[in-house]
Amino acid sequence: MTPRLVDVPIRVPGPRDQCWVTSLTTLLGPVAREEISRELTGPAALGARMLSHFVEAGLRLSRADAVVFPAHLGFTTSLYAKGEAEQLCAKAAEFAEVYPGRAVVLRSLNRHHHAPILARGGTLWPVRVVWIIDDVARDWRPRRDVGRDLRWLETSDLERRRYAGPMLPDRLDQVLALYRRLYIERYSRHNPDYTPAELNARLEAGEIEILTLERGGEIVAFCAIHMRGGVLSAPMVGYDEGSGGLYRAVMTLPALEAEARGVALNLSAGAARFKRHRGARPHVEYLLIHDAHLPMWRRLAYRATGALLRALEPQLKKAATR
Repeated sequence: MTPRLVDVPIRVPGPRDQCWVTSLTTLLGPVAREEISRELTGPAALGARMLSHFVEAGLRLSRADAVVFPAHLGFTTSLYAKGEAEQLCAKAAEFAEVYPGRAVVLRSLNRHHHAPILARGGTLWPVRVVWIIDDVARDWRPRRDVGRDLRWLETSDLERRRYAGPMLPDRLDQVLALYRRLYIERYSRHNPDYTPAELNARLEAGEIEILTLERGGEIVAFCAIHMRGGVLSAPMVGYDEGSGGLYRAVMTLPALEAEARGVALNLSAGAARFKRHRGARPHVEYLLIHDAHLPMWRRLAYRATGALLRALEPQLKKAATR
């Protein structure tokens, strides 16, 4: 559910919401354990999984998922217009008045772009490491690997297309099938699972565009692009994993778009080696939780979890950047 308060969209998770972008218990419970299984082995993995189960149980008991997310469109990375995050922080008391039993959570904050907000204090949760290219022309374009990616794309038989409005059903079905095959079936059932209606609504509102690579009229790879506040992100990606080179090719599309617009590029999390070799730099991403209006027992759960996550922040960055 996404009602609005003044001109701010507010995402209010429902009781059945198990997606990690709207459920804090899912984020630190099953999704964290999926990452642990990919990154750790032996006693370290066992200990980390036990800790995740303990944290998840505490969050469920303390009703940690009773939250609202201002300016959250349901993408894995939330972007803010210039000054918007500061304004949302200033409105925290107003949000709390409208939603008195819910914590107010700002997503996708990092010290690179939001240092003044994070310096103000509050309950901070470091939750992942994202990769950002500040100047695509300077940091991405000259890279050897980028040259190889571009040559591969230019010499391929792929046609590039842009969809800046609602897509026809068959086109949309191809996009969602590629996304779901990769992000839902391969990576995690807790990733966002968008409906055709939701995606077309985002396209119609101009919140995203879809860039595709097509062969013989079939979409074989795509990315969605979303831009706010001088930063462009690619909240959805999909490609035919049976065709070599498509990941490299489709990841050039948001970079070329950011270069053309003269904006920074947020490549989200994961694929550390790939992104580092293309000029991106790692930055810890935080949740900022406003909980002062809540009962003490709920505040303690949010703050104890935050203290634990901050103590583990060096290990998070190490694991995410190797």
